[in-house]
Amino acid sequence: MYQSLYRKYRPKNFDEVIGQESIVRTLKNAILNDQLNHAYIFTGPRGTGKTSIAKILARTINCENPCNAIPCGECVFCTENSNQLTDIIEIDAASNNGVDEIRELKSKINLVPTIGKYKIYIIDEVHMLTIGAFNALLKTLEEPPQHIIFILATTEPQKIPVTILSRCQRFDFKKISSKKIEQHLKNICELENINVEQGALEQLSILSEGCMRDALSILEEAMAFSNKNITLESLHEINGTITNNEMKLFLLNILEKKYEDVFEQIDLFNEMGKNYIKIAEEFIVFIKNIILKIKVPKYFEKKVYDQESFDYDFKKYENELLRYIKVLNSSIYNLKNASNSKVEFELIILNLLEEEEKKEFISNKVINKKTIEKNESNISSNVTKKTEPVISLSNEEINKIEKIKKIRVNNTLCNFNKKQLLEFKNRIDEIRNELINPDFSKYASLILDSDLKAFGNEYMIFMFNDKHSSDLFNLNIGIIENMFFDCYNEKFKIISVSKDEWELIKNDFNSKKKVYNFIEEDDIELKKEKKEENNIDSLFENIIEYK
Repeated sequence: MYQSLYRKYRPKNFDEVIGQESIVRTLKNAILNDQLNHAYIFTGPRGTGKTSIAKILARTINCENPCNAIPCGECVFCTENSNQLTDIIEIDAASNNGVDEIRELKSKINLVPTIGKYKIYIIDEVHMLTIGAFNALLKTLEEPPQHIIFILATTEPQKIPVTILSRCQRFDFKKISSKKIEQHLKNICELENINVEQGALEQLSILSEGCMRDALSILEEAMAFSNKNITLESLHEINGTITNNEMKLFLLNILEKKYEDVFEQIDLFNEMGKNYIKIAEEFIVFIKNIILKIKVPKYFEKKVYDQESFDYDFKKYENELLRYIKVLNSSIYNLKNASNSKVEFELIILNLLEEEEKKEFISNKVINKKTIEKNESNISSNVTKKTEPVISLSNEEINKIEKIKKIRVNNTLCNFNKKQLLEFKNRIDEIRNELINPDFSKYASLILDSDLKAFGNEYMIFMFNDKHSSDLFNLNIGIIENMFFDCYNEKFKIISVSKDEWELIKNDFNSKKKVYNFIEEDDIELKKEKKEENNIDSLFENIIEYK
């Protein structure tokens, strides 16, 4: 029967462990000097050897003929499967996390070992235990029988009560270095007769992120995909990433402000099923390597394998590249939590495409200072102020906006049509096409971050989580209506409200206490697009940064 690589090449003794030298040395010395603790806790990232070392420790302690803390490989503890050994009990706390399971453990704990010197309990994913289970285990950990040793393993030590932690000898496992992973994979490839292209193992070790188990899993997948002929291309194919040459072309298109080429590449990534999160993460590494080449060329030559992909005079873009890394790093979290990763990735790239002095979302008018302070708690989660607003709206302008809002909310609800709403919601994604339009890109970004709540004839109501964004929208509805016309070839009358405002509107509408009769709009002056300037930044006077 076929056995997975990570199981087949799991270390069987301390000398075979990769990347945890200090922990191995400490445990070996403890065994040799007969200074074993009654409870250990192994913490650290996944796939770094916690469970493997726990099993090795258990076998070595009970081995009949150990040599320098290395199991003999011949006795029952060395040859039998750990699941068949009554003196080594492995418990998965993820599925056995209740008080009853721990009480059952306690009821058997006084039973002496049947074969070995010690009865050893290995509790994996120990952080999954309930508070009640931890409390039940506490007394046992504090005063265990002499023949009992506990080995607890977890990836999340912060979830374990300090009362438990303080009763255990703690070992913090670290991520395994890329070089050690690469060397180990090379040895396995030789044993398995796998042909590997130059640079593929290094790329594989980078993709594993310091996790040996992940590295072996990716190697196994690549082996099956390419029939034991692993190439860089096959690795990128199965992991949803792109090659350095593709990354270089993508970066150059961004640096040279080739909007259309950039978004065509993103569409191509989508067709190929690429992973935008991984692309963004590798994009950061790629740009970092470019900066290394500029600043410390000798270090770059030692560390980067595919140096041909960096053959270009990037020095003139140094400041832009530094900004790109900053923007990408700050955007990764949003990308990982986005419901539509493609749209979020496009918005990130749009931010990169903007000039340094124009990267912030700019408004021609802003709400008066009192309004901003009132909504500061909401604004802080979505909008970061870059400068204090210095221009306040006049009472006339405020009244004009409120008048438009009341009329358009009324007229939307007067003709509310759920079928039209659902149909247009399915079409709203077409706004993405305007992201590459320099006249409307910022407004398209704003629309994509809103929620269409109501549709009635030609009227629409959009909702924003914060009032500040809603007000920015309303200050520029003339331009946004032009954008809608360009996109759909239809005329719409639109308005936006904040989440709090929408809750009140919705309650009034659902209660049917309010009567909605159509109201004719006066010729209220709305800001229109200034085609002759071909620069929407001139429409704004104060700078803010939109999330």
